[in-house]
Order: sequence, then structure tokens, then C-alpha cells
Amino acid sequence: MGRTKSDDIGSDDGGRLYEAEPGEQHHRFDRDHIERTIGPFRQRVRLDALASIEFKQTGTWRSQGMLFVSDTRGHRVGIYVGRFSRAAEWSALLLDAAETTHASVQPRAHGILQRAVANADHDTNRHVTAPHIP
Repeated sequence: MGRTKSDDIGSDDGGRLYEAEPGEQHHRFDRDHIERTIGPFRQRVRLDALASIEFKQTGTWRSQGMLFVSDTRGHRVGIYVGRFSRAAEWSALLLDAAETTHASVQPRAHGILQRAVANADHDTNRHVTAPHIP
């Protein structure tokens, strides 16, 4: 897995992770794992053993809350909502993993993930222009 800053998380089309400038908080993901590293501490969840995705309102009134992703081995990773770019990529991975593993997904968490994917689809479709018909 490659390392990414908290504001730049993603992978290329081959599923390989790309690296941003080093920072204190890092998130990594690929088709098998989501990982969060803060200093010397690391949290890692296996997506093939996904158990639940929950939303929790955290921080001040300006915070958009956190998604907590847990696996059947008792591991948990927190992801700040709205703080990361390329949310559609990791949101789609989480939704696919939840469907495959029949994980429990809170309705609010499901909505957040679906909106991230839908927003990317909307942005992609917005850039496609229809042919001109005289």
C-alpha cells in the first residue's frame, strides 16, 4: 500500500495507491484494506471481513462527523466525512465490500457513501457533451 495525506486519498485504475506529500495523518486503501496511521499508531480493517459501517457526529458544529468502519476481527478505522478527496473511490469500495460481506451499514452512513459515488457520477456526466444536431 502507498501512503497518502488525509486530504488526498486514492488509487489509480490498476488499484495501486499513489503517494502525496508526507503529513502526520495518513490513510491508505486498496481493494483489500482501509488503513489509518497517525504518528506511530495504525488502524487497519480488512474489507473482505467487513462487519459494519457507522456514522457518528464528532467535533464541533462545523464537523461533518466520522464514518467508523469495523471488521469481524475487531479492528476499526475512523474516516472524517468531507475531509478527503476522491471520496467516490473509497466510498464505492466500502459499498461493494458491505454488499459482498452483508455488513451492517447505518442508514446515514449508507447515504453519505452513496452521495459521494453519485456526486462523482454527476461530475463525470456533466463533462460529456451531447453531439450537435442541426
